Amino acid sequence: MITKELYNEQISSYKQKVEATAFEYLEKVEVPALREPFKYLLEGGGKRIRPILAILGCGIAGGSTDDAIDVALSMEVLHNFTLVHDDIMDSSPIRRGRPTIHMKWDISTGVLVGDLMIGYACKLMPKKNMSRIFEIQKLFNDAIIEVCIGQAYDIQFNTERNISVQDYLKMIYKKTSFLLVASIKMGALVGNASDEVLNSLEKFAENLGLGFQLQDDLLDLISDNPKFGKIKGQDLIEGKKTYLVIEANRRAVTNSDRVLMDDYYSSQGLSEDKIPDMIDLMGKLGVFDDAKKLATDYFDKARTALKTLPDNKYRTMLEFVLEDIQIRTF
Repeated sequence: MITKELYNEQISSYKQKVEATAFEYLEKVEVPALREPFKYLLEGGGKRIRPILAILGCGIAGGSTDDAIDVALSMEVLHNFTLVHDDIMDSSPIRRGRPTIHMKWDISTGVLVGDLMIGYACKLMPKKNMSRIFEIQKLFNDAIIEVCIGQAYDIQFNTERNISVQDYLKMIYKKTSFLLVASIKMGALVGNASDEVLNSLEKFAENLGLGFQLQDDLLDLISDNPKFGKIKGQDLIEGKKTYLVIEANRRAVTNSDRVLMDDYYSSQGLSEDKIPDMIDLMGKLGVFDDAKKLATDYFDKARTALKTLPDNKYRTMLEFVLEDIQIRTF
């Protein structure tokens, strides 16, 4: 049985392999105006959840984890592409505690770097187990489509009033969960996984993603940890319709509460000085507690899905991944 210490060492080794491969590819970017922002983005770190899931998916399917490095990096590059373009669309000034690409350089550079990253992600399709390559490519293509649809919903919701919790969950499934699903299933396909293993991994990753995003929305408002790497309340400034906002709007019935919520919906966001008022309102209405409970429910479903997988060191490592994400030590 793998211990937490050995798990940490193994995860660190996987990250190093993925990052080493990434920087090898960076040397092939001939234009410094694109290579430097691409490098800046990858040097910014991140949890590397998607490549780790791809590698562990390959392992639990019985494959060699080294064979999954390319597909793991492919999903990390694809994920970072979405961040670059999302930051432009949301006018976000900070990502991972540093200026976003379009702020450090300009919007044109951000667009081009994002486009370049899609190209490199496509080139990183796995070189091993070509018998499953069409399934892998389909998942990759579906991931691009789903994340773009999810972002479109996210933007659309900013200007709409009657957004339900179900609408929100559909959006975060496409924008967040599906990349996790695609990552772990693509890695598992490299390892030639059975349908049973693929189905269990999909349920695990889907629920992990939903819990992760709910938790992320919470941390945007309640975290004072500088490692979180965002301006506190950035989602409120951008006018996001998160679970927190949707539920606060539904529960606000008094005139004073409605003034703040109506201002948020009509102005499509809040000024920074009103963020503490919104945080107080959400706390009073019990929104934070219910969001924590809902996130925990999804994490529990992800944990249940893992129990249907083969009982080996890779399942244990996935359990540790879930634990680390749930308590945000990852």
